[in-house]
Amino acid sequence: MKKAQATLEFTVVFVIMVTLLMGLLTLWKWSSDNIVNRQKKYNETRVGAGSSSPGEPSGSGMFQAPAVSIIGN
Repeated sequence: MKKAQATLEFTVVFVIMVTLLMGLLTLWKWSSDNIVNRQKKYNETRVGAGSSSPGEPSGSGMFQAPAVSIIGN
């Protein structure tokens, strides 16, 4: 009976750990993709940065983060 309990506990903990690891990897990938996209948009706005209008250039959308996708695309 003790072997069955140990197997069940291992299985439950293993599933929880894999779920947490996959969530962490998904968050890491989303963060990395977000940084790349923001940098591309930032670089595109550098030409307009020398203009006389202060603030974010119109239509750049630089500060719009994509939604987190829990399940892969």
